[in-house]
Amino acid sequence: MEHYSQRDPRWKNEKMGTSNYTIGSQGCFISSLGMLAYKTPHEVNDIMTKKGGYANGCLVKSIKASQILGLRFDYTQANPLGKTKTKPNFICIAETHDYDRPSTSYKEQHFFVFAPKGTVSEVADLILDPLNTHTVWEQNKYRIVSYRMFHENVPIPDTEMEHALEWNASYKPKPMVGTVTGQTKTDREIILMLYRFNKGL
Repeated sequence: MEHYSQRDPRWKNEKMGTSNYTIGSQGCFISSLGMLAYKTPHEVNDIMTKKGGYANGCLVKSIKASQILGLRFDYTQANPLGKTKTKPNFICIAETHDYDRPSTSYKEQHFFVFAPKGTVSEVADLILDPLNTHTVWEQNKYRIVSYRMFHENVPIPDTEMEHALEWNASYKPKPMVGTVTGQTKTDREIILMLYRFNKGL
């Protein structure tokens, strides 16, 4: 997984969406999404801005964000934010209010990547905190108020995709999906799924 800091000088002063807030000051959520999606905070901000991933300037629209970033997101119509207080068994995004100030009329939220025990470490829950200048896995230091059920978008090894495409092209008289010369991104995902099923993976 890529590790990104919202305070990285390459994008910390970049404005989020159509707001005046910067990634450095308010970009913890999109930086965490970026780590799961293997995209920089700058890339996430650019995609979210151009493809309608923000509401009211820079508020993350979770369902839309998952769609345009290619992330699996567990949500329901009754729970569109994909929030739960039950610790999941996979790497996701967590929320804390530890930076909340009594003087504000709203809750100060902070988001970070959360890895439960048994995923990255066998002995402890770990986090990647985008507030850190150098973001590395560390033991959780926050009181978590919710988990947001985004899943890591693990890249497909190039060799496996090549084998899957060769397997698809070997079908006669024509490939199972797409054409011999090319497939769409959706075609390639279907091919990989069928290939893994055929191989019992």
